Amino acid sequence: MNLTLRDGWTMTIDASGYINWKRIGAPDALAYVIMTDTGAVYAYPFGKWGEDSSQLCNSLLEAHAYFLSVGSESPWEAV
Repeated sequence: MNLTLRDGWTMTIDASGYINWKRIGAPDALAYVIMTDTGAVYAYPFGKWGEDSSQLCNSLLEAHAYFLSVGSESPWEAV
C-alpha cells in the first residue's frame, strides 16, 4: 500500500527538522511526525506535540495506521 497526502493538507518542516501536517487554513498542526536519520518515525496524534501519546513507528505507513487506531486524523490516505 502507498500513501499520498490528503487533499486540503499541507506539510512543513520547521527549523529543528520536525515535520508537521495540517489542514490548509487550520491554525495548528493536526499531526506531528519526527523522522530520524535512521528511518524511525515518532508519531504525535491530534497535534499534541510533546504529549505522552507519541508512538515510535517504523514507517509513515505504520504512523498512518497508528493515527487512525487512536481516532486521530491522518494526513495521508491509501492509494
